[in-house]
Amino acid sequence: MRSETRQQARKYLRGLLAPLERKTSWQLAEQLTDSTPDRMQRLLYRARLRC
Repeated sequence: MRSETRQQARKYLRGLLAPLERKTSWQLAEQLTDSTPDRMQRLLYRARLRC
């Protein structure tokens, strides 16, 4: 996994743990100082589930 991907995954987890009432892509991006939710959505779209 690339370092940028790991960094974005950490940001995503921090966003999920943030005290936000609703957790939409836009709200997570704003909370994590991203200008748009594109990186977050790309992370989720390309993620592989390892069960």
